[in-house]
Amino acid sequence: MSARPVPEMTELEQVAWDALQDGRLIFQSGEGGAWLPPREESPFTLSDDWQWSEASGHGTLISWVTYHVPYHDYFKDKLPYRVGVIELVEGPRLLAAVEFGDVAPVVDMPVELSVVRDEEDIAVPVFRPSESAPSPLALTNRGEHGG
Repeated sequence: MSARPVPEMTELEQVAWDALQDGRLIFQSGEGGAWLPPREESPFTLSDDWQWSEASGHGTLISWVTYHVPYHDYFKDKLPYRVGVIELVEGPRLLAAVEFGDVAPVVDMPVELSVVRDEEDIAVPVFRPSESAPSPLALTNRGEHGG
């Protein structure tokens, strides 16, 4: 099996990566909002006046895709797998692995972060349905997601 692909790191990305390896998801915030991925300046104001904040781990599923073809050899034995766009309650969005189990995924589903260590002992963010997530049937009955 190939080694897990990891990003090439800038100094700021290394800070976020190290936090994740410690079990914490962090993001930057400043005037104008909060953001991911890490960058030198606010994407809202271009100011370099910002701070790190720790995510609560709660968010909303915005979208997802199920991969049936691996984009890297590491993932070929993991097919099919899902990746989602998650909006954290604090505001920033990120791409992350999503695992739904027996729950049918729906847009706007509440999700919670788990920091999971893979077989190479690399910590990765995985989002799963929140314990307080309403059932997909309840969402459909409200008319919010088709049906």
